[in-house]
Amino acid sequence: MRLKNNWYIVALGTTASAISVIYDLYIILILYFIWLLYLFFFCHVKLSLLFLSMMALVFFYFYFPPPSPPTDTASLSNVNLQGKAKNAPVQTDEKIELILQDKRYGDILLLYFKDANKQYDLHHFQAGAFCSVSGELLVPDGATNPHEFDYQNYLWHQGIRYQMILPSLDTLECKEHSWLGYIYNFRTFLLQSAADKLEEETYQWFSALILGDDNALENETIDLFQRWGLSHVLAISGLHVGIIVALIYFVSTRIFLITKESVQTFFLFFLPIYALLAGGQPSVWRASLMTFLVVFLTKWKIKLSYSDVISIIFLLLVTIQKHIIYHIGFQFSFLVTFALILSQGWVQHSTTKLESAFKISFVAQMVILPLQFHYFSHFQPLSILLNLLIVPYFSLFVIPLMFLLLFIGFLPNIVLLIVEYPFMFIHNIMMKSLAYLDTLIPFAFTFSNIEMSIVFLYYVLFVFMMMALEKKSSYIAFGRALLLCSLIIVLALRPYISPYGRVTMLDIGQGDAFIIEMPYRKGVYFYDAGARFSYETMEASDNVYRQVIQPYLKGQGIQEIDAIFISHEHLDHDGSVSFIQEDFIVHNIITSEYYKWTEEKQDVWKNIHIARFNEILQFQNQSFQVVSPRIKTDSADDNSLALYTELGGLRWLFTGDIGKETERRLIRNFPEIEVDVLKVAHHGSDTSTDESLAEKSQQGVGLISLGEKNSYGHPNQEVLDTLNKHQIKIYRTDQNGAVIYKFKGKKGKFEIF
Repeated sequence: MRLKNNWYIVALGTTASAISVIYDLYIILILYFIWLLYLFFFCHVKLSLLFLSMMALVFFYFYFPPPSPPTDTASLSNVNLQGKAKNAPVQTDEKIELILQDKRYGDILLLYFKDANKQYDLHHFQAGAFCSVSGELLVPDGATNPHEFDYQNYLWHQGIRYQMILPSLDTLECKEHSWLGYIYNFRTFLLQSAADKLEEETYQWFSALILGDDNALENETIDLFQRWGLSHVLAISGLHVGIIVALIYFVSTRIFLITKESVQTFFLFFLPIYALLAGGQPSVWRASLMTFLVVFLTKWKIKLSYSDVISIIFLLLVTIQKHIIYHIGFQFSFLVTFALILSQGWVQHSTTKLESAFKISFVAQMVILPLQFHYFSHFQPLSILLNLLIVPYFSLFVIPLMFLLLFIGFLPNIVLLIVEYPFMFIHNIMMKSLAYLDTLIPFAFTFSNIEMSIVFLYYVLFVFMMMALEKKSSYIAFGRALLLCSLIIVLALRPYISPYGRVTMLDIGQGDAFIIEMPYRKGVYFYDAGARFSYETMEASDNVYRQVIQPYLKGQGIQEIDAIFISHEHLDHDGSVSFIQEDFIVHNIITSEYYKWTEEKQDVWKNIHIARFNEILQFQNQSFQVVSPRIKTDSADDNSLALYTELGGLRWLFTGDIGKETERRLIRNFPEIEVDVLKVAHHGSDTSTDESLAEKSQQGVGLISLGEKNSYGHPNQEVLDTLNKHQIKIYRTDQNGAVIYKFKGKKGKFEIF
């Protein structure tokens, strides 16, 4: 059986199985089988190779885990765990994490929430140590909103089904360190030594680029690199491994005059250890193992194509760790590497190094575009050009300097400063320039969910375009490139040609946030945008915005908001407005005339409109009528801006936190009002939902936004009884998560997330 130069066929079969499992698409298996038949009848591929490929297809289809954990998982009390620590402790400002491999329950995430004023000695809790602990196994929280980060699935994709929260680190007993623990101990030592010796600004780049620990990097920096398609620079991969291998090889052979064979032998021992020191992420394992295999083959004079090398490494990793197929870094790393190998003929046709660099950047960016849409919901077209500047800058300046600091870290601080200060000066200029460019050119394609059929069409067009480029068929390649660009533009414009609208009650806990999206993207409106309270700053926290509101807006392809209606000045209703304004274009902020302003809000908020009682607020073809407040009261709740509108054939009443007396006043002012959908006031508090308003909502729908197991006892049982008495169907975020009304014209239906 001849496998040489054909390992990619087996790897593609494994990939087909992974896609079928992840997206539940049997059609991918069928298409792969048809392709195998084509290879057999028209390309004279041997039957034995096809048989092996089919065996891989079937085996991995049943081997790979499903994308979501079992739904019948429940918490377990008084569980005794015993096993080896899978990793070194991961420590942040708030918590310490350790993964324990238990024979019965598999990998368990152990969590300990730190005391900010206490130092912790973690030298006992190292990778490979045998540990035991008792406690309650908890099911991690899943996402309750569209596009929200799903923590439960995130852990499941690492093979973790349960987590255990430790009341004290003393409850965890560990002993018997292994060789793996010593490697991670050395990594911890390097990180601590760097933190002690280097300036904070230098340390954050050193820890991320050399040792794979990006916890010190600021979130704004990570977001900036993500927006511009530069995240691959921050993840240790082939670029970093190639640099350190080149540096060691040059120093060893040119300065110390060590033989090439001896250096190759050194690399066979060094590369696996460096993969562990660099954090052990899939991208670094891919790069290290590829380099390891190339060195091994070179040393023993075995010829194997790069496509075979990458395919073998791919098969090896998915066999060892089946959950790795869900890792973003794994997907990006292998997809880009495989694409660059396939396109090496086109790249080699380049006449200059700049042209070659542009082609590599083009292929790398275009091949991951569907994944970029899927995970980050946006694409910055100019990132292809920016990579031509940033990648050489990091390759030739930043990363080599960081490795230099690693090798001279034992020298006096004055020597380190000689390296650090020029780096910080130049790097500050570069980062400020990148941030300025981000503000100067904020334009990016933003995308909502993309179907697998469109992804398939994209890759078909991309492959045919690359084939034409490699054959130097410029006109044909240009035509296919136009089709590809047209597909991307249509995807970006899809919300503007969609006849469907949505009203979404987001689950933000104990607070309100409603988003109205009109058909054909003729309008996007907020009714309230609440936040949680931060006890550290005594102000609104950005947690709700970062975890729920921002992902939803990006996932829906929303860049501009026509109006944010703010009911009243409580944080659970207006706390996220400032954060929204920082990232999105907000044309209007609308409050009642009795909204209590602070100096900060008046200075920061823009395009403010004060709405009066009975005013009709018109936005294109959508109108909102202000039905309360008519008079000022001493209560901010009763001064809430209440709106009446029609959406998707239903009459909606948004009530803020008004009380029963205000509800009765509203009915007296508008005796003919009829309500199909009632936003139940004040999270279902006993101060709200008067009988008279419930009568006006007879046999309609009641929406209650509240936090699970909240300390206020919401919703009040009396309120629920009143709603049930009038046959009002209740949707509540603490039980249903986000609630969505999707409509077309005058018809629609409610869905729970």
